[in-house]
Amino acid sequence: MSEPTAAQALAERMLQLFQQEAQAGLDLLAATLDGDRSDPQAAATLFRVFHTLRGSAAMNGLDAIADLAGAFESRLEPLRGALQPLDADSLALAGQGLPLLRRLLASEGLADAGLDAAIAELRGRLSLAAPAALAALAAQLPGSPELPLPAPDEASAPRLFHLIFEPGESLMRRGVDVLGLLDELDWLGELVLRPTLDRLPALDAMQPDSCYLGWQMLLRTEASVEALQDVFMFVAADSRVELHELALAGALAPDWAERARPLLRHRPALPADQLAQQLCLPASGPAASPLHDEPMPVVPQLDLDLQPASAEVVPVPLQRLNRQIDLVGELVIAQSTLIQLAAQLQDPQLSNAVEQVMRLSTDMRDSAMQLRMVPVGSLFAELAQAVADCAGRLGRPLAFSASGADTELDMSVLQALRAPLLALLHQGAEQGLEPVEQRLRLGKPAQGQLRLAVEKRGGEVLLTVSDDGSGACATELESVHATLATLRGSYRALAMPGQGSQHLLRLPLAQDIIDSLLVSVCDSTFVLPLAQVEEVVNLRAARGADGHGQDILNLRGQLLPFVRLSRLFELDAGVDAQDGQVIVVSGSERRAGLLVDRVIGRQQAVIKPVPALCAKDAALSGTTILGDGSVALILDLAALLRRAETEWRVLPDGH
Repeated sequence: MSEPTAAQALAERMLQLFQQEAQAGLDLLAATLDGDRSDPQAAATLFRVFHTLRGSAAMNGLDAIADLAGAFESRLEPLRGALQPLDADSLALAGQGLPLLRRLLASEGLADAGLDAAIAELRGRLSLAAPAALAALAAQLPGSPELPLPAPDEASAPRLFHLIFEPGESLMRRGVDVLGLLDELDWLGELVLRPTLDRLPALDAMQPDSCYLGWQMLLRTEASVEALQDVFMFVAADSRVELHELALAGALAPDWAERARPLLRHRPALPADQLAQQLCLPASGPAASPLHDEPMPVVPQLDLDLQPASAEVVPVPLQRLNRQIDLVGELVIAQSTLIQLAAQLQDPQLSNAVEQVMRLSTDMRDSAMQLRMVPVGSLFAELAQAVADCAGRLGRPLAFSASGADTELDMSVLQALRAPLLALLHQGAEQGLEPVEQRLRLGKPAQGQLRLAVEKRGGEVLLTVSDDGSGACATELESVHATLATLRGSYRALAMPGQGSQHLLRLPLAQDIIDSLLVSVCDSTFVLPLAQVEEVVNLRAARGADGHGQDILNLRGQLLPFVRLSRLFELDAGVDAQDGQVIVVSGSERRAGLLVDRVIGRQQAVIKPVPALCAKDAALSGTTILGDGSVALILDLAALLRRAETEWRVLPDGH
């Protein structure tokens, strides 16, 4: 049997991802049905499940699942915005549809005769249930007059919307089907669109996995504003999405679509009232002529001798990537052995060969680490949705903004950060931001602001979660501390009374292989992450002194406490108390020194787990194997700095 092509493998991987996502959605559907059925948010939750399921199933060609989910979506559309409990018919229909959708998912969208009949019967009930549900909903609203129900074949008046959509450059890297979003809009009505090329860079600056196009659109539809907003639900956080309904002064011209095309070419976009005027029939007299049809900017066609490209994306199981990292780690350990051997033999030719191996292994290490790196922006949509859910639950207007979407982290690190970031945003929304009335009294805007900023600083990544509230939620969360400790990072919370709070999360870029500094203390070897080392100074030259039980270093006029590692790990005294070298380290805006006997040198270190015997020592973050086969302990500098802050009163930077 021949090997599957790259396209076939990619399609199979997309199907696997869909099945995982769909299973999670159906589990949420089941939990909602089993939960508090009087919850007014239940209809919105079910709508989101069916909306996502319909779009994802259609993308994978599973029409039976997409059609059934779409029928539920249409059924729930008039109920979700009313903030009323689901009626009995909706609950019964959703309960009947859940096992049918699970059977379709298990069979990859293929239904037998019995399943087809059950689905057809359910879809018939869905289409008949809508008028009764609307009547029940109207009866639930206090003081509402009896609402006339439309006949089944009577359509509501179409509306005209003007949309501007500029996808974030990272959407395609996250696997978002940008054209699929446009297909969803087209499915909702009659769509006229024009691409915008304002963000198109020079050819040599283009990245194949970035999206530079935008679109200006007019959509004639009977769908609600909420339905249009839901199309962009998972991309609005890092994209430009503008949606305006046009106020039509008269009847829409029969040839409105033809009139719209030249209007959409204008830069900047025409005002809404001018668009509406040009698309409507005049009250009397001849029809208004469209604005001048300006030529569209044209992308020059270049005569390039390009070979047909192979697939740009090849799905690779995570286990293979992890195996690749493990092999590179073994190569680094073997390299350390070669370095020691070359130093012992003093052979120039061998030393030159070892240097070449070092360069190649470093490049291979960096390349292997990049395989598991993903942009932080892939998490932004979920965080934005969580803030939106908080806003609905609390009944407060909240805004979420995020920057640094292109900063990349190891996929396992990003997954581990998901829960801490959600916890910090929930804490900020629920405890940090004041109620609307209080914000207005304080002169703040009614809408509370939650922000996430991600930036790379040297060998570290800094994530800052902030709000513009009272500063009351600056309490540090132990769960965040615990997660950052496993990632060899640090966490601090800062309160700014009346202005808000900040939560600072720092963690190293590399999690498996790091550049390190080897030091010796009493014939024991320790490893320090090089990214946190600032400098090395001689203790005697820097005039170390003992004051009230504290070791203090006078470093160019600044007092810097230092820790004697021999005392910390209860080792026999090494060099004289006033000799040795101090390694100045920093992290979380704190600095301290570590006193060692001598510096051995730099080396790449493959991080291994801490043995069970030493697991309770908070000053250790891992172990590594040296070139001679011995094991060295990797120091957790963030933990040492925290310990120094409490025991040795570490001073902030600049003091």
